[in-house]
Amino acid sequence: MKFITSVLTNIGGRNKNDDYAGYIYRDNSYGAWIVADGLGGHVNGEVASKIAVETALNSFQLNKSLSKTNIDSVINHANLDIINYQINCKETNGMRTTIVSLFTDSKEVVWAHVGDSRLYFFNNGVIKFQTRDHSVSQMAVSSGEIPEDQIRFHEDRNKLIRVLGSSPELKVDILKNSVQIKPGDAFLLCTDGFWELIYETEMEIDLCKANSPEEWIKFMTERLIKRAFGQHDNFTAIAVFVQ
Repeated sequence: MKFITSVLTNIGGRNKNDDYAGYIYRDNSYGAWIVADGLGGHVNGEVASKIAVETALNSFQLNKSLSKTNIDSVINHANLDIINYQINCKETNGMRTTIVSLFTDSKEVVWAHVGDSRLYFFNNGVIKFQTRDHSVSQMAVSSGEIPEDQIRFHEDRNKLIRVLGSSPELKVDILKNSVQIKPGDAFLLCTDGFWELIYETEMEIDLCKANSPEEWIKFMTERLIKRAFGQHDNFTAIAVFVQ
């Protein structure tokens, strides 16, 4: 099985980019794709997101198991590196970040996340699974206060209940059982600055039109730019095609 990747990160209408994305991939062996979004309003968000991605990638290279225990260790290692950075560099106290990740052994995949950066899994051109945000607005959906399609407009959509960097004890949402993949499957990992301006049906439409992950991101970004205004958020995405 082969994975084809495209990465986009954009400063948007902000003064700096707090998003960070990275991946590693070895043909017919293993791969990891990670996106992080440093929290706006907190100091050094760009530092937190970079530490999260790079630490998690390095940790996975040391142990490539897709077990839940190992994936939890990978994400928690990133969290502890952010905590330790704050301890050693006092001016960075308070930096926080989300994280969303995808891991493979070239036959199966697992994913994990903390915060409101999302992963979408597409099978036969439609969304088969999407992660659920660790946010106040997602809680409002779960309680029946608002419908799912209103989450983008909820007044508390930027209030997160789980992030990296706030505590050494971190609960990570990890896919319970690995998923076997096949050619034609696709994945989208993205920050809220990306998914908030693109509806899920549009992701599916653009996927069906795209011949490559680069084209897919291009089509979606064109939609995003038309809707973005003023000091809109940084936006970052990783698109992955399975061949």
